[in-house]
Amino acid sequence: MRTTSKPACRLIVPPRQWFTDTLTVGVAAYALFEGSLMDNCGIDFIRVHFEGGTVDIAAPSFHSFASKRGDVVTYLGWWVRLKKPAGVAGYGHVYFEAIPKDATMQSRVIGPFIFAPQDQLHDGSITVAASGGADFTNMNDATNHAKAQGWQNPLIAITEAGDYLMTADDNPAYADQNGYMNIEARVPGVSISGGGVASRIVHNKSRLHFMGPLLTIDMRGIIEITGSTGPDNLGLHWLDGITLTSTHPDGRFELFRGEKIDQFGWRVERNSWMTECTVSNLAGAGGDCTLVRGCTFEAITYDIVSGAKCVIDNVVNDHADTFWGTNHAVFTASYTGAEATATLRRNGGAGGDDIYYYANWGANEAVFHTGGSTDYYNGNVGDGYSVQDVVDWLNTLPGWSAASNNSTVADYVAGRVSATTGAGSQGFAAVDMKDVTHQFYIQWSRHSDFYQIASNGFQNGVFTGNLVNGANVQSVFLGPAGGGLIADCFFINDIYHTVAAGDKKSQWGKANCQFSHVVAMHNTWTNQSVSIRMDSVNMDLDSYCAFANNALPGLGYAGAGPDPDMVPRDNHVHGAGAIPGGLETTSGGDEATLFADVTAGDFTPAAQLEASPKAPRFAWDRNRQLRAEVDAVGALKGVIVTPGAFAFAAAADAELDTVYVSNAVTLAGMVAPGQLFVTGGEYRVNGGAWSSANTTADNGDTVELRVTSSDASEATVTARLTVGTVSEDFTVTTKFVANQMTSYAATLGWWDYTRPQDMTAGDGGAVVQGDSDTVALVPNQMPGGLFDLEQTDPALRPIYDKGIYHDPVLTDRLTMPLSTSKPGNATLVFVQKSGRADTDLFVNFASSTRVRAQSGNSAAVSPPTSVNGVVQATRGNLSTAISTNTANVIVIDGVNMGSWGGMNVGGNTSAYRTSAQYWLVAMLNKDAPDYADALAYATGTEALRQIAVLGL
Repeated sequence: MRTTSKPACRLIVPPRQWFTDTLTVGVAAYALFEGSLMDNCGIDFIRVHFEGGTVDIAAPSFHSFASKRGDVVTYLGWWVRLKKPAGVAGYGHVYFEAIPKDATMQSRVIGPFIFAPQDQLHDGSITVAASGGADFTNMNDATNHAKAQGWQNPLIAITEAGDYLMTADDNPAYADQNGYMNIEARVPGVSISGGGVASRIVHNKSRLHFMGPLLTIDMRGIIEITGSTGPDNLGLHWLDGITLTSTHPDGRFELFRGEKIDQFGWRVERNSWMTECTVSNLAGAGGDCTLVRGCTFEAITYDIVSGAKCVIDNVVNDHADTFWGTNHAVFTASYTGAEATATLRRNGGAGGDDIYYYANWGANEAVFHTGGSTDYYNGNVGDGYSVQDVVDWLNTLPGWSAASNNSTVADYVAGRVSATTGAGSQGFAAVDMKDVTHQFYIQWSRHSDFYQIASNGFQNGVFTGNLVNGANVQSVFLGPAGGGLIADCFFINDIYHTVAAGDKKSQWGKANCQFSHVVAMHNTWTNQSVSIRMDSVNMDLDSYCAFANNALPGLGYAGAGPDPDMVPRDNHVHGAGAIPGGLETTSGGDEATLFADVTAGDFTPAAQLEASPKAPRFAWDRNRQLRAEVDAVGALKGVIVTPGAFAFAAAADAELDTVYVSNAVTLAGMVAPGQLFVTGGEYRVNGGAWSSANTTADNGDTVELRVTSSDASEATVTARLTVGTVSEDFTVTTKFVANQMTSYAATLGWWDYTRPQDMTAGDGGAVVQGDSDTVALVPNQMPGGLFDLEQTDPALRPIYDKGIYHDPVLTDRLTMPLSTSKPGNATLVFVQKSGRADTDLFVNFASSTRVRAQSGNSAAVSPPTSVNGVVQATRGNLSTAISTNTANVIVIDGVNMGSWGGMNVGGNTSAYRTSAQYWLVAMLNKDAPDYADALAYATGTEALRQIAVLGL
């Protein structure tokens, strides 16, 4: 239950995806914190729950990936990588919990969302080609077949160009499937439609995933893509990287049955998902969606994303509603009969059903009943449907005559006719028709919005990074007809450039609306003001609302304002304007001067806007550029700086695990300070402190980079410096080191020898003093240094270049301390050579975990052991498998090391004297994902290399 404000948190990756290895998913999440979003977007952390596992995401980041459209896209979010467990497949449920920094707010939990770790991406695959040669010739049969097989996530590939109908809606219901009907085109020229005559593309009671740039959905004559939602109501279909358009000659102004086609429903129904689609020649294409991400809208009309829940990084070009505002002359009529008076009138408003025309002449009256729904169109109800039907009716009345203006308007819906221009399709009172030819009109008079809340309030909305360019819209209309609570909604880094705007204003509020935690920050309105409707009954804003760092013509209040609970801050308005009650408002300039070139679509701040910087409230601008410490308000940061070329000299043959500092570069050619950031290393400016935090730099500054070289042989580490628009790399590549395993994350081999007194230089090898980092033939490759072992005293870190060497007299062993984080399921790999078959080699953790090479010993049973690849049934058999004077590879498998602080490796001469050499090649974590590869490498290539190095 919502008792106070919550973060906005929306999934930005469609659910029900299957994956066989890993899948990165994420959310957009924001909460106001101390009047800003600069501190981690106002979020303390995001906690992810996935089938018993919990991971906390500390900060948002930009994540790039290849879209189905074929390009690489990048989005800001809180990202987590789901990993398929080995040997596990099913339908996982993911919850995201957004914890705000503001302790007075509640957390928000969203989910569960299905993400499915599976052994294969699709549980079925079929092809469709209209002329044959494929599994099916039509889509209806294909989807019915997939349902009959019980497939949850099949792939349906269309392999032949053509138009394919999707009109079947056959039982059984399949909307609760744990995946999608994944539909792609493998050749150009493929479209899916309803044939231009059916009213809907339906889903055969399945979830549909239309994907890929070769696939087009032709909405000509189609009201909507629809279906029944499943039990979770989380969005039915997914349109992914496709083209969505209409081939109707009237394009975006296409009518259906003489009426606005979207009058019958949104174009993509049931809270669906739209990602990286290209949309054109349509009306209302993005409304009612759960997610609209990275789409391009061109040559469109009417509302764009009204009713959507999460709208990020979309581009709108060329939106118009001129057709809807035109007064279309549809028919003329007159009465020339014998009666002295005659009138025509119509009841009702702009469309709908139960509309009546009344023709009166003298004492006579005739009535025509019409409406706009399907029953009227099919003749099941009323006397007719179209303008032509009204004309025909009038021509049946004595003394009356009528004619349509042309064949196109004759098909328009009769329920929208008005008697005058500018009437907006409203009904009309009695019009004198006696000996007068009167012209009648239809004017749809549509109101277009980029975004409007549909009705009865809305919570949890994210609208960020959208460019609405050349659109005849009211940009943001937060005024649902039914009122209600509007809560936890964020508008960030949006650009609204409208045309023919007239008196349109973006609007907050309507009667009975309560605003809580509604935030608009760093948005640009080039020519449209914002009005807060305090004149509406019960309209209220709470103290969690914010309107800050925006650039716009003006912000005003209708009625009594401002609301003291929300103080607009750090905005810039046009001309000499001011914001009532606003703080730190600057003003000056207009649409033509405040931006680089609005006609060319360049909204970079200029003139007074550029010259009036303020402390930002959101770290990045719409172009993902980091804002400076003070920067222009609006959606874009100030002038983007391009410094002169600079370069870093690469470091080759570098020592392992060593800090390297680049040459210093001097910045030049910058017209203003520019942002500076580094990935993969650290920087310092003008010899100052080393840092990895983002900052700014200016002409004449010197910059150095530093990185730590890899601990692997012939490996490259890269630090990238970006200043303004220029990026350069500093690379450090390590030298070749012969005795290394270089790429296996399972390998543990940093050994610390704390008992060098047990060995002497006379034991067969030269003492090699250890350095300050590591003293191993085999370096640790575990990620993050998980099992790194280091001896702090260099005097205790010699290496014996012949390994552990036994003579007939000495008892030698090495004690190896283990870190607090130890593999609980380990494999030990040794190389060994002995002059005797009764070599006594042991690895001792405790009396219950011991390996000996001597037959007949009665100590506790040891873990499974093999010699040269031959598994030994018991430790008592081990000695018989060790060849005399031959190098051996010994593997001790499945040792639980989690309980022990150290281990002893050595030979005991109390009963058996021997002459032997051996060396621990590697300790492998059996639970590591690349264990099998590491074991093969350690017992093969690396063991042979160590045998050679040790002279065995």
